[in-house]
Amino acid sequence: MSTSCTPETKGSQLGFAEMSELKGVSMLWADGWHDGPTDGVASRGNRKYWFDAVFDTTADDYEHPRRMLLYELMDEEFRRETERHKRFEELVGNTRVCFHLPPEERHGPTQPEASWARFYDQDRSEPRPTNSERPPAGWFFWP
Repeated sequence: MSTSCTPETKGSQLGFAEMSELKGVSMLWADGWHDGPTDGVASRGNRKYWFDAVFDTTADDYEHPRRMLLYELMDEEFRRETERHKRFEELVGNTRVCFHLPPEERHGPTQPEASWARFYDQDRSEPRPTNSERPPAGWFFWP
């Protein structure tokens, strides 16, 4: 489930100018993908974050380069997302969204399509990080 926000909601309410651009952010994996990552898990130092791409409603597209808002994950949220991603790799495969892997190991789904439904059926019922109640810790650009 993508929770991507629009500049009109998160961006202008908080003002990108008042938020810090965070350097040294590494994407670990993307959860959503639309011509590039839309949301997922990132790290910076020893902190883990949920990232959300800003969608430009005027252009009806994601910004380019994409501005990613970062929301710090609680330990339990990160543990749950890590377990979920491990199941994704097990049942779908090491795909282009697995940024924690070396580039030569990122490719299309590596598991039989029949096993994908086991992941996606279970995934629909699991709680996902929600950013409606917490302010972004900052943002970064991708790529």
